[in-house]
Amino acid sequence: MIVPTGAIVAALFSFSCGIVFISQVLAPNAIASMQPVFEFAAWLLLLLCPAITMRLIAEERRVGTWELLLASPISTFELAKGKFLSAILFLVLVLLSTIPLVLVLELYANVDYGAVASGYFGLLLLGSAVIGTGLVISALTTSQTVAYLVTAFIWLTLSLSMKVLPAYVPTRFADIFFAFDPDLRIAAFSIGLIDTANIVYFLSVAITTNWIVIVAIERTRHATTSVWKICLCGLLLVISIVSINTLSLNNHLRLRIDATGTRAYTLSEQTSQLLRGIDAPWKIVVLLDDAQVSKPVLRQVDEVLRRYQNGSPYISVLRINPADPNSIEEYDALLRELVELYGDELFTAEAAIKEGVYQFSMLITFASSTSAWAESLMDLQLTTEEQETLRTLAGALSLLGSEGHLILDEVDKAMHIDESQPLPQISFARDILVAATGQWARELAEVALWLTQVRSDSIAEFCSNEAISFELMAAKLAEVDESLRRLGELELGQLASQLTVGEGAIILSPNRATMISENLLFPKNIGGTNTIAFDQRFRGEQIISSAMRSLQSDVLPTVVF
Repeated sequence: MIVPTGAIVAALFSFSCGIVFISQVLAPNAIASMQPVFEFAAWLLLLLCPAITMRLIAEERRVGTWELLLASPISTFELAKGKFLSAILFLVLVLLSTIPLVLVLELYANVDYGAVASGYFGLLLLGSAVIGTGLVISALTTSQTVAYLVTAFIWLTLSLSMKVLPAYVPTRFADIFFAFDPDLRIAAFSIGLIDTANIVYFLSVAITTNWIVIVAIERTRHATTSVWKICLCGLLLVISIVSINTLSLNNHLRLRIDATGTRAYTLSEQTSQLLRGIDAPWKIVVLLDDAQVSKPVLRQVDEVLRRYQNGSPYISVLRINPADPNSIEEYDALLRELVELYGDELFTAEAAIKEGVYQFSMLITFASSTSAWAESLMDLQLTTEEQETLRTLAGALSLLGSEGHLILDEVDKAMHIDESQPLPQISFARDILVAATGQWARELAEVALWLTQVRSDSIAEFCSNEAISFELMAAKLAEVDESLRRLGELELGQLASQLTVGEGAIILSPNRATMISENLLFPKNIGGTNTIAFDQRFRGEQIISSAMRSLQSDVLPTVVF
């Protein structure tokens, strides 16, 4: 019985992609992009392409038709090329079976056909590399089962191990493993970014495996070929392929093409003009937890940052993972840079806050001692109004004396530095003291005024003598309140508050800095509850450029969308 392997493979592929399309693309408020389908299809090809190639040579050997092919007048190169191209043609037909998904998406959203074409191109390149490997294994065995299992094992092991091994090697060697990860290579195509380094990677694998297939077939035809010559040629080929891939990763030779219709990775003309006008060092730092976003989104971030860096020699970029222990030194260096940038502001604010804390501590001591004095006057002969006023005063001063330290605790907490609060929240501490000192300065001034007015004979002298201490304390608090208010908008304080969230982008100019929140860079919920959302998961170029212009104009950016 003839098993229609090709039809089964195509049906499984299109059916599986359809399920992913319905669950992740057509789902309410999902992203209007084929990216989830391409990401899933890449893994699926690692399992399905071996099924395409497992019968191409191994089955012919098993049924005895292989000798007829070898005896035919076609050359070894033509034989290998025919097998490879036939498998590629079938792969194209399999990929075309998912085109209806794109047409369905067009009914609900504006499809970015550039990104779609890039995704299919990447799948074709990945498939060609897997098919080449499958041909090699099929040429070396007579069992199609062995050919399938070995081919799938090679690619699955390569992809999975390249994700695990970097965690066990020094950071400086991690990029070497990432360079071999086919999943990371194909991810760029799925987001509409065509990278020549990735093209070279897949083509080099396909070419190398095809050469090995030719050697294996030729070895079958002419067994006289010496093994050491084959090994030497193979070694030279591997060295050449590694060298070519290494050169392709060089940024001077590497070409990245933005295939998206919206030019998501291409800086606008306004941004390019902005970068050309910069004549002093600027720095863009993105704080992002790698575990919270997908690798394609990370690639989007890195690509936009790279284009900013290439746009001006004065721009330096950096992406830091706050949750990664290996990034602690970079994160600490960023904090030191911010403290140095706002050194004068921090020094002035800390001095004013320290004085505010001291004066409020004196107020607590004053309240504790004076509350007893107010209570003692209530035992004398007083008017009803005087009794009510002194009772209220005694209660307020007693409460301040016993609970006032809670305010100082909040100030101390705001100024404390730890992992969750990398910079002192001087704005918050200042606001607490302004509210407390301002309120008590006004209330003590009113009490002093009340004490100087005509009072009952039994307390007139006491009130007159005590009014001076109330006036003096009110004046000191008012002075502290005024010095705290004169601090104005504390930019470092705003940065400290934003850094407690942990993620976002910090833009540092020669004399100022600002932070863009994560929600602006990565909108979590753009569409309605029953619609497909627009694909705007990283809007870095517009937001960062707006922040840079605001820093140039000495106005803190306020971005509203």
